[in-house]
Amino acid sequence: MDQKTLLQLARKHGTPIVVMDHKALRENYEQFRKYLPRVQAYYAVKANCDPAIVQTFYDIGASFDVASVAEFLTVHEKIEHLTAKQRQDFIWDRIIYANPIKAIETLERLDPYKPLVTYDNYDEVIKIARYAPHSGLVLRLRVPNTGTTEQIRCPARRGGGPDRLRAQ
Repeated sequence: MDQKTLLQLARKHGTPIVVMDHKALRENYEQFRKYLPRVQAYYAVKANCDPAIVQTFYDIGASFDVASVAEFLTVHEKIEHLTAKQRQDFIWDRIIYANPIKAIETLERLDPYKPLVTYDNYDEVIKIARYAPHSGLVLRLRVPNTGTTEQIRCPARRGGGPDRLRAQ
């Protein structure tokens, strides 16, 4: 988007203003896919849940990381036209519920959709099995950061390791 267009938008709508360039979103996604073709990237809907942005990522084949029922439903609206089997295949292949805190009400509301749900520890597996028994499970692993060129700080509570996956 050029500066002239941005100035026109600022004059028309005032400032501050947020302008999302969908062409740039598409180009950035394609660049990611070009250099990491075997990586399935998940757009974190929490970052910006605007349905137009979700639609742009849906149209180019992105996958989605959701952290709430509202975010899940924003993505699900894009696939309502599909057959039941196609919808379920999409949910299992391209949507992941990855909130580190899984409210019982949320699990119960997501269960009919048979979502994929991340877990970090044994207690979460039990909770998911009880309140969302139709869910698929994805283990989020905690891995050491030693030897990397840049230390990435992740909260210790995220990611399951051997110490967190045993029954207590």
